[in-house]
Amino acid sequence: MLISWLKEFIKDRDLIRPGATRFATSYLTLACLNEHKVALMAMISSSKWKSSKFVTTKEGRRFEAIVLDSRGFWPYDTSCLKAATPLIK
Repeated sequence: MLISWLKEFIKDRDLIRPGATRFATSYLTLACLNEHKVALMAMISSSKWKSSKFVTTKEGRRFEAIVLDSRGFWPYDTSCLKAATPLIK
């Protein structure tokens, strides 16, 4: 159910894109997360999310906190991508 909601918000694109090597896969996933940051935030702010069972679970609250944390996860994601991009290309 959560995956189908996510696909709805990111317009049927995948967040996780397997890469050629295990090293690059993690960075490609971070790039996808960064690319869909606004869609993830919209999903967390949606009434569908607010009325879901995920809001009451420990994992759901943690996921929400990470996505909405503009001073924690997202700046680190951007820094990691800036550092890894020359290595991946």
